[in-house]
Amino acid sequence: MTGIPMKRQRTTTSLLGSLLCLLAATALVSTASAGDPWTQRLVPTNPAHGTSFGETIALGGDTMAVGAPDALGSGVVVIFRRDPTGWSEEAVLVPPTPSIGARFGAALRFEGTELLIGAPDASDGGLDRQGEVVAFERSPTGNWSHSWTLYAPNPVIGGQFGSAFASNVWMWIGEPGNGDGFAWGYLRGWTPGNTPVLDQGLSEGGPGARFGASLARGVMSWAVSLDRELFVGAPGARRVFVAYEWHDAVSVGGSVSAPALPEFGKAIGSASGLGGGVFERLAVASDATGVEVYDDHDFGDFDLHHTTVQSFDGGGAGGFGDAFAIWNGGMIVGDPTAALGNLPDSGGAYRYAFDQGLVHDLGGLSPRPAAAGEGAGASVAINGTIVALGAPSAGAVHLFDVAGLLGTPHCSSVPNAAGAQPVLYGYGSDQVADRSFQVVAAGLPPHTLLTLGASQNATETPFGYGCAGLRCLAPPFVRFVNDIVLSDGAGGTTIDMDPLALPMGAVIAPGDTWNFQVWYRDRQATTSSNTTHALQVTFR
Repeated sequence: MTGIPMKRQRTTTSLLGSLLCLLAATALVSTASAGDPWTQRLVPTNPAHGTSFGETIALGGDTMAVGAPDALGSGVVVIFRRDPTGWSEEAVLVPPTPSIGARFGAALRFEGTELLIGAPDASDGGLDRQGEVVAFERSPTGNWSHSWTLYAPNPVIGGQFGSAFASNVWMWIGEPGNGDGFAWGYLRGWTPGNTPVLDQGLSEGGPGARFGASLARGVMSWAVSLDRELFVGAPGARRVFVAYEWHDAVSVGGSVSAPALPEFGKAIGSASGLGGGVFERLAVASDATGVEVYDDHDFGDFDLHHTTVQSFDGGGAGGFGDAFAIWNGGMIVGDPTAALGNLPDSGGAYRYAFDQGLVHDLGGLSPRPAAAGEGAGASVAINGTIVALGAPSAGAVHLFDVAGLLGTPHCSSVPNAAGAQPVLYGYGSDQVADRSFQVVAAGLPPHTLLTLGASQNATETPFGYGCAGLRCLAPPFVRFVNDIVLSDGAGGTTIDMDPLALPMGAVIAPGDTWNFQVWYRDRQATTSSNTTHALQVTFR
C-alpha cells in the first residue's frame, strides 16, 4: 500500500446548465485536507517497559492503560493520563506476585474505578499457566493500588484464565484453555477492593474449541423476557456463540460459523442502534485476510446478512483485521503490515462507514513519523474521538483525534456506472459556534459535476427525473443553486460550510439534526445522474 490518507484537491466550476436532480448548495471547496488526525507517539519512560508495549490498549475517559505483557519477564501495564497538553505517563503497574511468562497485561478493561488486568499465563496460583485477573484502583490523587486478585473457579494447568473480558449483565472473563473453554460470569457492582462473586459459567464448542478466547457484549435481545446478549469466540471451533443473558440466568442460543476461516473468532466486536432495519452488527476476525461483518435484521439470523471488510487498496495481506474497533456508524481496522511509501510494515489503520448493508472506506490513519517495521495497528482502541493504535514491535502507541469524523450514514445509495457507491462523512467541528463544518465526498467518478443538499427532514424514496439514486432529504430543502463543483481526479472533494450562514438564510442551531446528500452526474443506460447515501449530523 502507498500512503494511507485520502488525498483531496481544490475543485471549482461555474454554474452549468439546468440540472435534473438539484438538491444542493453554495459551497466553498477546501484547498487541503481537513487536517492530520495524528496527535502523539507514546513510549514508556523506562525503555525496559518497551518490550511488547502496545500489544493491548484500554481507554477510559482521560486514562489510558497500555499493556506490555512481555516486559520484565512477567509483564507490565503503563498508565497514561491526558491533560490539555496531551498524554503523559502516570504510573507503571506490575503483578503483585510476579511469575515468569505470566503475560500480565495481555487483556485490559476499565470497570468502574478499577482496571482489570488479565495475566493468562500466570502460574503463581500454583498451576502452570492457570492464569489470573488482577485489579488495580486509582485514587483521586492519581495513586494506583492493588485491589484484588482473582483465580479461575476450577483452575487447571494451561487454563489461561483472564484471556478476555466483556461486561454486560455480568462481568465475563474467558478461560479458553480449560477443556472446551469457559466464560465465567461475575456479579457486577462489587465494591472496589472486594473480589467479585461468581454467578454463571458457560462452555460450548467441543474439544479444542477454546471457548472464551474472545468476548464481546451484545445488545438488548429481541424477546421481552430476555435481557442482553453475549458473544463468545471459540477460534478452535471456528465459531462465535451467541449467549442470551436473562435477569438471573444465561444460556447459549446459537452461533455463527466459518469452517473455511482458520481461527475464526479470535477477536470479536459488536455494535447496536444502527437503524435501517439493522438491530445489531457483529464483526469477527480470523487468520484469513479481512474482517467478517454480520448484520442482524431478523432477530438473531446473523448468517443471512454478511459481508467481508477488506483493505480498500488491496494491501493488508498479513495482519489486516487482527485488531479492530467497531461502533454504530463504522469501524477502524488495524493493519500493522501497511506500508507508507516505501517503508514496509510501518502500519496504520483503515476507517470504514456503514450504510445499512454497505461498507464504505473513509481513508486511513498513518503513524507519524513513518518508520519501517513500526507495525502500528497491531492493537486498536477507541473512546469518543480518540483512537489509539498499538505498535508493539516498536514499543509505541500512536494517538489520533478523529473528532472530524462526524455523522451517521443513512438511506441507501445506488451503484453508479462504475459499480461504485460513494461515501459521505463529516469533518471538522459539530459545534455551531466553531463555524467550521465540512462534508467530505469520496468514491465519486473523477471530474464529475456534483452539488450538495441539506435538510432537517429525511426520507428514502426514488428520486426520478432521470436520477438513478434515492431522495434521502425531505422538504424543506436548503438548495445550493449558485455554485456547482467538480470532483477531483480521485473522485473526491471537501466542502466547507458555516452552520450560522447557510444559503437561503438557513441557520443551524445547537441541538439541531441535519441531513446532507450529494447529487452527481452519472450517465448510465437510462439515467444521467445519481445520489450518495445521506449523512445525519446532530450539532452542538
